[in-house]
Amino acid sequence: MKSERIQQLEEYICEHEIVTMQEMLDVFGISMNTLRRDLNELCARGSIEKVYGGARKKTVEPLRVDQLISYSERNVRNREQKEQIARLAAGFVEEDDMIFIDTGTSTVPLLKYLQSFQHLTIITNSVYVLHSALDYPQFTVIGLPGNLKHKTASLIGEQCIEMLGRYNISKAFMACTAFSLETGASNTTMEEFDIKKKVLERSREKYLLVDAGKFGKTSLLTFGRPEDFNCILTDTSPGEEYIKYFRDNGIRLVLPEGAAQ
Repeated sequence: MKSERIQQLEEYICEHEIVTMQEMLDVFGISMNTLRRDLNELCARGSIEKVYGGARKKTVEPLRVDQLISYSERNVRNREQKEQIARLAAGFVEEDDMIFIDTGTSTVPLLKYLQSFQHLTIITNSVYVLHSALDYPQFTVIGLPGNLKHKTASLIGEQCIEMLGRYNISKAFMACTAFSLETGASNTTMEEFDIKKKVLERSREKYLLVDAGKFGKTSLLTFGRPEDFNCILTDTSPGEEYIKYFRDNGIRLVLPEGAAQ
């Protein structure tokens, strides 16, 4: 089976640390096209990386559960992919929607792809979304009250959670620090965790915007199981295991045009 072959290939590369294309062709008896597809899937998982003429085990620094990276630092990582994901998410917005835009670097760019709409209500605790909304006077923008958290450029606290409890949200566009099938969507701080949980509770449709580098990782606090989301939007196929799980649980997976599933 394909899944078993890919698993064996991953184990072979990790065991030998670096292998050539010819070596993999000889050991597994597959075509070059099949090998390339398998390697692309493993690269999407983040366990290996392609090198000239072969592949090698990817050395990844484990994600520390206590690690909180500032918004400005996160914003420069995978920027093109995050823009792609934001454009995809904009395709799910409809006129007169009441939407929540989360504080993540994948969700904040969403606003600029909504400029063709005339009647949207936007709820957010993101300082950057509030600032960007000054350019779109046609929108009704609700900034949640709270204390400023500099690292995440967000407003947090009991006031924020209490106010969220008053609103009926059509669609929530959420971000996370890490995502896996075992632990779902997770983040690093209790303040953000409480807000994300309340948003999911108050929203009719939930969209998770997550760049491929966050798949297969876990952070401190799980705010949503995979099946809590109607749709997962990402830039690269997360692999067959994820695709099957999403299909079996009625979760829509959305990728940019031309990205292989």
